[in-house]
Amino acid sequence: MADFRAKSGSLWRRWLDRYWAGRRTYSLRGSLELKRGRVQTLRERITAELPFEHLPQCPFSDASREICEQTIVAVRDRYGFPVRLALCHRTGLLYLVDRLTQDGYERFYREGLYRKLTASFHGSRLNDHVSNQHEQTKANAELVINALCQQISLSPGATLLDVGGSTGTLAHAFVQAYKVRATVLDPAEKELEHAAALGLRTKLGLFEHADFSDGEKYDVIVLNQMIEHVVDIRATFEKALSLLKNDGHVVFDILDFLAVVDTVGCVEAASRLDHCYFLYDEMVDVLCKRVGLVVSKRFRHMGTSILYSCRPSAPDPHATFPEERRVQVMRRLLDQDTLWARTPLVSRYPLDERLARRLKRMFS
Repeated sequence: MADFRAKSGSLWRRWLDRYWAGRRTYSLRGSLELKRGRVQTLRERITAELPFEHLPQCPFSDASREICEQTIVAVRDRYGFPVRLALCHRTGLLYLVDRLTQDGYERFYREGLYRKLTASFHGSRLNDHVSNQHEQTKANAELVINALCQQISLSPGATLLDVGGSTGTLAHAFVQAYKVRATVLDPAEKELEHAAALGLRTKLGLFEHADFSDGEKYDVIVLNQMIEHVVDIRATFEKALSLLKNDGHVVFDILDFLAVVDTVGCVEAASRLDHCYFLYDEMVDVLCKRVGLVVSKRFRHMGTSILYSCRPSAPDPHATFPEERRVQVMRRLLDQDTLWARTPLVSRYPLDERLARRLKRMFS
């Protein structure tokens, strides 16, 4: 009888291990490791085929006038790339110290590696992922139009440039709402085909290299869901200002990095190769002052996103992020990483331990 109970108990314990193994719930930390495993092959391909570079200092710091101090806050990104993330003491901007070169990013987007990487990371098929992205873009376009309808007054025939406008969903929403003449600029040729099918003018390429020698000025320049993607954020803002009419508007949005960290659990999980820069609400005013913009309105939408409507102003090249606020940001990031390090990769189903103890008593 004792042998039977012992054998039965052993069988039950093995069955329980197999049963609960399929019902483990992964923590945010464990889920991130699973996602990194999904993109390992693609990560190795990108690392081997695309050129990387080192960014020695924050692009908003003037090396001839300022000492650029920085703190490294992460050494890997969410995909597992060994790219360091730094926080600039002078401006509060977070930026990748190690990243692709401009040519590397052009290939990254042109060859569809960005779409493949994000689809694999989220465990979805590429076509489904693109479809989901399109639906999210449509929802985002409605939010942007609703937020700006009382802030910006545009007459029919006004000109709009949508930088990184992808399939032209947002630009088309502006056309329908304001009857403007819209141009979409994007490095992905296939996505511009969709924009052209909507009757929008298109320009192929990155904003930094795009040719605007025709001298046209725009009433509104939109940098929607793309400002973190540009290779040179300062040059992007300065070029946008050079193309803007004196009474024009620059509209851009950011993913609030601090809110994203709170959502995903740690700094590494919020850092990503496809974003060269990471902004948060408290330091946006500093960057705008340095390039010659003033924030006239801000709207928080879609949880972690913030939309800004800006007007031209006199630049303040010495605008500085407050030291006490920088310390608070660093402490907040460190606290999140400390909690992350203590989090187990796998959390078993809550009934597991209770059932295991009960069955152990029954068969021992």
